[in-house]
Parts: sequence; structure tokens; C-alpha cells
Amino acid sequence: MTAPRRPRVGLALGSGSARGWAHIGVIRALAEAGVRPDIVCGTSIGALVGAAYAAGELDRLEKWVRELGIGDVAKWMRKLQEDLSALAPGKSPDEPAMPSMLDVLTTSMDIVQVRIARSRMAGEPPEVVVAPRLAHFRLLDFHRAKEAIEEGHRAVERAAHNLAVLNEQAL
Repeated sequence: MTAPRRPRVGLALGSGSARGWAHIGVIRALAEAGVRPDIVCGTSIGALVGAAYAAGELDRLEKWVRELGIGDVAKWMRKLQEDLSALAPGKSPDEPAMPSMLDVLTTSMDIVQVRIARSRMAGEPPEVVVAPRLAHFRLLDFHRAKEAIEEGHRAVERAAHNLAVLNEQAL
């Protein structure tokens, strides 16, 4: 009789801008649970975190993101807002206030990301989903890395019973 093979584990890390810092917590908690991915892939921020993990640089990335302050993010956002505003046509003083270009852009990106993720997950459902609860995070909340990382860890804890099923398949 042939011994059963250990299931291959692939880790897909999605986009989500600042919410992607939760991937660090997910990877840490999976390691604590004894889950070592055979394949890691990601898109956008997920690609950055996945690459740092694959290169053995997750500790260094985590240290850096935990040190990001609101001032660092605000400075970058002001510059981005200035650059985007230069693309918008001028308005007269009696026009009602409109959302900033940055707000429109980030909200649009958020809607698109959610729709694409739901569509892909419905068409090709994974065996286990670890979903950090980050709806209260804005896309540019990069300075909230500590919270996102902790929520990523909690998400793995909530999915622990599903991880056990993967390990039982190898028995």
C-alpha cells in the first residue's frame, strides 16, 4: 500500500492596498499552525508580502511597515493628491464640494477588488479561505500595519478547523 501524500498547499495573497499588511499576520499564524505553503503567489500588495516571505525577508518587511507613521502616509497622500488634482479641470467657487480625486480613485479600486475577488472565488473556490476582517480599513491606512497584522493572525485562528481538515487529508 502506498503512503498517502501530503497535500500541496498554495497560498494566494490578494490585493487590497494597506489591508494587505494582514498577509503578514496570516503567514505568521499559518507557520505557528504548522502550515508551510509549497507555492506562494500574490497580486499587488500580496505580491510584495509574498515575495518578502519567499526571499526570507518577512521580518525586515514587518519591521518597516510597523514603523510607518501617519505622517509618512500623509506626506505621500498629499503628493499623490496634488498630482491627481493637476489632471482634473478647474472648478468655479460656486460649485458644490466634490469628493477628492484620491477618494474617488480609492473607492473605485475598493469596489473593483471586492467584485473581482467574489467572482473568482465563486468560479474557482479554494479548499480553505482565510479572510481577515478589514472592512473598517481604508485602502491607504498603511500606518495601521500593527492592527492589520494582528487581524491576519486572528483570521487564521478563526479558520483553524479548516486547516485541520487539510492536515487530515494527508493521513
